[in-house]
Amino acid sequence: MSSGDLSPINRALNSVPKRAEARQAEQLCETFVDSGVAAALEAIDHQVFYGRRGSGKTHTFRYVQTIVQERGDISFYADLRTIGSPEGLFIGDEVPPTERAARLLVDLMGQFHDAVLAAVVDDETLITDDMFVRRLDALAAAITTVRVMGDVQVSREGEETTSRRSGASLGASVDVAGPALGAKVATDDSQESRELMRETRHGTERLSLNFSDVARALRELAGSLSSRRIWMLLDEWSSVLSGVQPYLGEFLVRCVTPLQDRITVKIAAIEQQTRFRSSFLQAK
Repeated sequence: MSSGDLSPINRALNSVPKRAEARQAEQLCETFVDSGVAAALEAIDHQVFYGRRGSGKTHTFRYVQTIVQERGDISFYADLRTIGSPEGLFIGDEVPPTERAARLLVDLMGQFHDAVLAAVVDDETLITDDMFVRRLDALAAAITTVRVMGDVQVSREGEETTSRRSGASLGASVDVAGPALGAKVATDDSQESRELMRETRHGTERLSLNFSDVARALRELAGSLSSRRIWMLLDEWSSVLSGVQPYLGEFLVRCVTPLQDRITVKIAAIEQQTRFRSSFLQAK
């Protein structure tokens, strides 16, 4: 059927985006009809929101995002389908699950860092607060740690210089005892040394996240936001590789969910395609 055969009503329906992420946030808020789910998600408790594909999870999350921003809180919405790298998704077993999870977490927390920065850039109190800026930088440093799998060689080179400076002075004076003549000779020795260190790395660089450092950086950053709460809305959890999901869940359990007085986490997922823990991590 050609477009000319469509009725005006069908043309209008075809122009409507089929998925919520293709709509503007204002449109989503205006067209949202709450059946009671959004009211429950507005609670500050951590929650997992299950629903089959196309049931309105994204629409609901976008509505909640608008509501909490109107309160003055900071919202971070992440579509997990858009986070990650091709190496972690398509290379296969060449990249271990821990490395895949690390890359995903670095990308996720990098977007979180940018979202917090964008939310406070117009806040003159925070943006001029040196302590807040340092804590934001500390979070960026904690999520970009790199370690080298291989040998590290360190060599030192020294350099030393010695200089000598001499001088002489002659003076004369007259007093009641008669004229007097005096001379003075002085020599100063100085020595300067400098050591250079050269480090050579051989191996493969891999991302390495220390959960304690990340948790500390998040806690201190959230403490700088006064009464503001941070909402992390993680959509499309089930799109993450099943082998990586438990590591992402472990990160949230260790670093984010303990900060419930400052940070709220909401996850949208499909129940039969979701793994939060694995037998390996539980054994650990």
